[in-house]
Amino acid sequence: MVRLMSKLDAAVEEFDHGGQRKRMTWLSGPVRTPGTGPEAFYSETLGEGAATRPHFHQVDQFQVFLEGCQQLGSAAVAPVTLHYVDAFTPYGPIVGDETGVHYLTLRARCDPGALFMPESRPLRRTLGGRHASVAVPIDPATTAPAWRTLIEPQPDGLGAEVAAIGALGAIEGHIRAAGGGQVYVVVKGGLRRDGRDHPLLSSLFAAPDEDPGRLQAGPEGMVLLALGFPAIDTGRPNSGLPTT
Repeated sequence: MVRLMSKLDAAVEEFDHGGQRKRMTWLSGPVRTPGTGPEAFYSETLGEGAATRPHFHQVDQFQVFLEGCQQLGSAAVAPVTLHYVDAFTPYGPIVGDETGVHYLTLRARCDPGALFMPESRPLRRTLGGRHASVAVPIDPATTAPAWRTLIEPQPDGLGAEVAAIGALGAIEGHIRAAGGGQVYVVVKGGLRRDGRDHPLLSSLFAAPDEDPGRLQAGPEGMVLLALGFPAIDTGRPNSGLPTT
């Protein structure tokens, strides 16, 4: 069943994390059972000097940088930037500006937790993996919205697209047989679904072969990402993407 993960219903928690103030907005809910999914959360490490050490995860993931001007590894990431990384592929550090570190993370399956480098190097399953950072155009909506490719479709289902949709306009979602599912995420405006208007960050997850149906913008229009996850435990083609 297609799952809506609305910002309207998200659980928010704040806590101290190694002397840094952390805020987590759990779009997919705060209960985390590794291997189940999907998983979607907005992570904020607040204040000047905030940073996240280099690390990797055991599942594939997308991240969306929506605010601030942060540093991801050696590259600056300005809003809006989409980042993808294969499982077991290190990335980072993520260094914030004066407002801190902010990003949305999206996974088809729940990850048990970050594995920090260099101490977790022996736990890496592979020594190469795909990663990519792509600027997301926030274009004015058109009367005939169309999907625009950000990451070329890969044989295992990985891919990313974006569409700008005018007020109360709509676009058809995809039915993807390949891959590990797909997620649609609002990076500007709002999504009208189930009789409610769901704001920025709200996401819609569809498993393989599920039809997300007609995706309608709210009264302010929306810019929507369509992100395809790779199939689980397949060979990893590197065509079209840089590698570590």
